[in-house]
Amino acid sequence: MIFGNIDNLGNQENYSPIILEALEILKSGKWNNVENGKYEIKGEEMFIMISSYETGDEEGKFAEAHKKYLDVQFIQEGVEAIKVINDTGKNKVKTPYDDAKDIMFFEKIEDESTLIMKKGDFAVFYPEDIHKPCCTYLEKSFVKKAVIKIKI
Repeated sequence: MIFGNIDNLGNQENYSPIILEALEILKSGKWNNVENGKYEIKGEEMFIMISSYETGDEEGKFAEAHKKYLDVQFIQEGVEAIKVINDTGKNKVKTPYDDAKDIMFFEKIEDESTLIMKKGDFAVFYPEDIHKPCCTYLEKSFVKKAVIKIKI
């Protein structure tokens, strides 16, 4: 997992070229005012999903993981908490992996860490990073998020 702020990427040599490309796309602001939906960037190799929602209680959310794509999640507006933990194989699966949707869900994750994502923050989640997005931090918040999916 990588966590940072789009306005302070630090040493860009620390990022792989494809992740740096995704961060530059997000930094450009091109996707800040588009409608919710899925948009192609490089066909199925790289695409972006824009969504808007109100955060909710973490007990009502399920953690997820992906196998074919990594996520570059970017907060355009609002604040949310994302629970995250490295997949050790010990977390109980709720919904088995769906190859067509590239997602699996977990019942409950133990000993997770919490990322507080604010406007301008990004997180890169790899297949081994189980994550539970859309959770409330302190109080409910309207969130607009861009997620760039990069095929591995």
